[in-house]
Amino acid sequence: MPNSVKYNTESEANALRVGNMHIGTGDVPKGPTSTTGFYGGINPPNGGYTIYENKAASGSSMTCPTSDAELISVTNQIADTSYTTINECFNYFAGQNDKMVLANPINPIVTDDLNLCFTADILPSYPRSGDTWYDISNESNSGDLENGAAFDSDGWFDFDGVDDFIDGDGSPPLGNPCTIMALINCNSGGSGAGVIYGCAANGSDNWFEITGTTIRLFATQAADTNNFNVQGGTLICNGTRWYNVAMTLNGATAKIYLNGLEVGSTTKTFIIAGWTGAFDIGRRGKVSQMYFEGSIANVIGNSKLLSSTEILQNHYQAPIVTDGLVFAADAGNLVSYENGSVTSYSLTGSNNGTLTNGVGFDSSNGGTWTFDGVDDRIVTQASSVLGTFSDWSMDAWIKYETSGYSGWMIVVDQATYSQYQKNIMVWLSSDATNKKIAMYDGSFQYSASTIPVSTWTHISATTEGNTAKMYINGKLDVTRTFNWSNTSNVTNYMGIGSHGSNPSYKMNGNIAVVKIYDKTLTAEEVAQNYNANINRFN
Repeated sequence: MPNSVKYNTESEANALRVGNMHIGTGDVPKGPTSTTGFYGGINPPNGGYTIYENKAASGSSMTCPTSDAELISVTNQIADTSYTTINECFNYFAGQNDKMVLANPINPIVTDDLNLCFTADILPSYPRSGDTWYDISNESNSGDLENGAAFDSDGWFDFDGVDDFIDGDGSPPLGNPCTIMALINCNSGGSGAGVIYGCAANGSDNWFEITGTTIRLFATQAADTNNFNVQGGTLICNGTRWYNVAMTLNGATAKIYLNGLEVGSTTKTFIIAGWTGAFDIGRRGKVSQMYFEGSIANVIGNSKLLSSTEILQNHYQAPIVTDGLVFAADAGNLVSYENGSVTSYSLTGSNNGTLTNGVGFDSSNGGTWTFDGVDDRIVTQASSVLGTFSDWSMDAWIKYETSGYSGWMIVVDQATYSQYQKNIMVWLSSDATNKKIAMYDGSFQYSASTIPVSTWTHISATTEGNTAKMYINGKLDVTRTFNWSNTSNVTNYMGIGSHGSNPSYKMNGNIAVVKIYDKTLTAEEVAQNYNANINRFN
């Protein structure tokens, strides 16, 4: 089974060259390293693949199949065979010295010293069938599915809490310092979901678990003579919420994180050597107890202490601006939204949104919400979301359509029609095919440039005193004088895709990410947010 990425920076006889980077194949070291990180070149098309071939004297070539069927067709042409499944295609490329395939680009997580990376929704980590979950870090461990651990097609494994687990093939690549993060959904009724990641060897047991509704790291040496026992955070463990949980071990200090924020820490007078012995996912490490009950989408480990900024990057799945962030909804982040749910959660930790009147979900572009232009909207209690600040910023990734409804379209709107003047409001103008960003301060003010139809576009609006700025795809489009009043008197609902209080001026198309800040983003920060997700929407 191939890794999603395999390359190094040294020249190899059979390497494929992209710029000044040699992409290694065959026996060349696989996966990211602390020096190179993940492959930073061309991403596969959404839902598709990228095939690289070294054609000796004629150089390298690249093909981009856009579907499973096209991948099979192209592979059959290259291999002169008649494969019928994508697994056969991946197995073919795994044995080649001059060819490779990339699929499903990895979220931009921190890859420095990435030594453990089990990610269920990435094909090279789990190809949708079989009994092996592959580690796509540079350690290239693998885990065997035991006793019925079941894959869910939405991109995770379900564990029954009785005997399901993933049996790790070898010794874990993590020591001290280290960071372990996991994306989980507990389904234990609060009774204790069990171990997420555990190791056991020679009287030393280390495990990362959910006990009751609390995250816990327990690390011990010499038959409990010395141990870390650090806990923190409160989870809802009834199968309805996904959480990003993390732990760090750095010398004599251990910390616990929930959804990117530190919730517990302890410092001892001794140092735990680290994770020793063979590892398991879903139980206490070669000990038949403390089985996990619920779902695990990924387990990621770095053999370094991640900073608080890096942990936030992993939580938001992109290096976005987090300073001043008060609301963030992302259809493609399980912590924010699970396909089929009627609830969206802010990645900042509070403020639920309710999908109303049939808001849909599209798995393309990592996951987006679809709005029908009739009555769809996401409703969030505004007063608890936005507080009473005067300067604010908002950005979103959107794609509008003109078939059906094509009038005024709301991206984000706080309050009702009568409260425009005290309203964080970003609309699209009424023109059917040449829509502009619209803001209101007693009258509408517009961007200078239009937003292209049927095209993913990043829009951003900021206010600072009497100045409003509008950005399109990370670049300043226009600056307006803005007669702004703050949000202090607004206690109504915030709507995404329509008014929160009633379905009017409806979005027709897709919205994927919405962020609101209680400060004025700089031009550099707007560009950072745009660049953080550009590969997802290009």
